Amino acid sequence: MNNLFDDDEDAPDEIDVLWDSMMERLTGDGMGPMRLRRLLATRPEFYDLSRMSDAQVSAQVAQLRYQGKLPAKRDEFDFEPHVTAGLAVTLEVPVAPAPAKKSEVETKKYGVLKLVLTAGANTSASRAVKAGVPPDKKEADLGDFCFAPGPQLDEASWKLDELRTDPVKISCEITDPQTVISKGKLQLFRFLSDTPVWEHALTPAELKQGTNTLKFSDADEWTGKVAANADFPDGYLTAEHSPYTLKVMVEGTGECVSPAAETRFNVMVHEVALVLGARESLPKDKAAGAMRYGSHRNLYDTLGGKLPAPGTTQKVEIVGNLFKTSGNEMYDNTAFDLHRVQWEQGPLIPVFAKLKTRASNGGAVFAPLALGNVKCLWDWEDMPEDTTKLDVEPGHFVAQALNYDAKKSKPQGDNCHKTRGGKRTADGKTDAVFPAQPGYGAAEALKDAKFPFKVEAASTRTWSAFSVPWRKGKLASMTGVLFQPSRMAGDSYKIACYVAAPKTINGKIPVDLEEKLKS
Repeated sequence: MNNLFDDDEDAPDEIDVLWDSMMERLTGDGMGPMRLRRLLATRPEFYDLSRMSDAQVSAQVAQLRYQGKLPAKRDEFDFEPHVTAGLAVTLEVPVAPAPAKKSEVETKKYGVLKLVLTAGANTSASRAVKAGVPPDKKEADLGDFCFAPGPQLDEASWKLDELRTDPVKISCEITDPQTVISKGKLQLFRFLSDTPVWEHALTPAELKQGTNTLKFSDADEWTGKVAANADFPDGYLTAEHSPYTLKVMVEGTGECVSPAAETRFNVMVHEVALVLGARESLPKDKAAGAMRYGSHRNLYDTLGGKLPAPGTTQKVEIVGNLFKTSGNEMYDNTAFDLHRVQWEQGPLIPVFAKLKTRASNGGAVFAPLALGNVKCLWDWEDMPEDTTKLDVEPGHFVAQALNYDAKKSKPQGDNCHKTRGGKRTADGKTDAVFPAQPGYGAAEALKDAKFPFKVEAASTRTWSAFSVPWRKGKLASMTGVLFQPSRMAGDSYKIACYVAAPKTINGKIPVDLEEKLKS
């Protein structure tokens, strides 16, 4: 507050100029000087107006009106002057009014909060990508949701049933209360790839506020169908390139609280069952002449139509029927040589694997198109021979013979060494237990004396081999090898089939290693 004049001095002329513009607004209602004085006199602090000029009175009225201490209009007062004694009169210089606060406009926020796959009571885990916040390890763990893409086999007829599927629904939760999202897309990625397998531009209905079901070819459910190509030969997702990531991304105006959300799922082989393969896949018997050759098909008939159950063993009895024709043959290698001619590198036994895919409910189904070109690794172990039932001296001799180069072999073991007629070697690939096969294309009928599956040696685990399953035909959801042990008595083998996981970053298949594998 400023004291602009005192008892002995008139107010400076500039005061009148200062308030000229304000007078027009605050006193421009037609009120004359006398009425303004009468109005000001209603305030008890103004007890002596005789020494105030008309301009000063007008200024003081304007100030008090601004402060709300006097009526704003001439018709809002009816008064009698109230005069009090005294001297000093003060005047407040008005300060420009503070700008009125504008009502705050609510920030426009939007984003995608959740993306999930649902099948029955099972739902995949979701992770929202928060703007500017990297995910922690717990959020990055998106679980093990699975489903089986494509049609399944009718086990009675072993034909594909197009109506028997394992569909899933894809839904996302959108927050967009002010409808500011302009576009969005759904992308599908395979393991270790930044290039989407499939992409879909979301429709306005799929981007609206709330939880929305995403459609595939105008259908609310998805059976894993994608465009057919070399990676997905039948137009369905496969175990070969699992796991997969689905990702939704949105764009709009305003503050994006979560620009994307993603979920992960697997297409995986759930069960591998080893069975005795088809008899017609074995070579035909050689014509008998001076030598009666071993018959792989006759040997097959002695196996009772099945392989030994897990944890049990079965003897494979190879027919020899060799007789000496002279006394000298009792002391040379004639019997050994003739037995080698009879059975060559050993008997052939077809071993097939039936592959079931894990369904969304946790069960196992035959979904051959979901296998794709996934590889299966066939492996064998040398089972130690039990010599405890032998007498001490013979047992010591046999143990030394079995131990020949045992630790230098691949795999290590005590089966008969190659130099003594067996198949145990230092490189593991000479005289393979699972010999390579060219195979042939999937068909409804098998070719006689032709092995159906392609088999090739592993590169690092040299004693093992890879095969690829059939996706159609008589052997759909199956793969296999010809198992060829040595012809030497006492050798024992434990065979296994592993589904090869997807290739790692360096391009290697995780099971193609020399280390012991875990089932």
